[in-house]
Amino acid sequence: MSSIKINRYFIFLLSCLFSLVGSQADEIKSMKDDICLLADASRIESSRIYESGEPSLLTSSFNKILKSKSAKEDFEKLYKNGKTNAARLYALTGLHHIDNNLYREYVQHMDLESKVERIWFCGTDVLKVSDMLNLIETGKMLETFQWVPKSEK
Repeated sequence: MSSIKINRYFIFLLSCLFSLVGSQADEIKSMKDDICLLADASRIESSRIYESGEPSLLTSSFNKILKSKSAKEDFEKLYKNGKTNAARLYALTGLHHIDNNLYREYVQHMDLESKVERIWFCGTDVLKVSDMLNLIETGKMLETFQWVPKSEK
């Protein structure tokens, strides 16, 4: 009788372990998906875009990475594997918040005169990378990525 209880307990513990491992694997896959999405970004987006104010997938991915335990490594990976200026600017925004020294190191490799498109709420424009870096350094970029309407707070 007690061996049956022990076996049930053992099975319960195993199922908890597999559930935990499975959820960690899902979290890792989600992080990879977020990095891949940002690595291909063709523009910078605010947290809400278009007149409808729909949430931006790009900034949602950015914010998930920023909150993760591996944020610094993930933003480094994004910077190194980013295919566009927009991708590298997302990475630099995160690095500026997490590790300013690493941010300064990576900024030196950016072409300050090159351009990047952005959607800022319902407007679009094209800015120089140097102007976008100014937004990062003043905290405006991070603030815009994390803005949430009062009705959703």
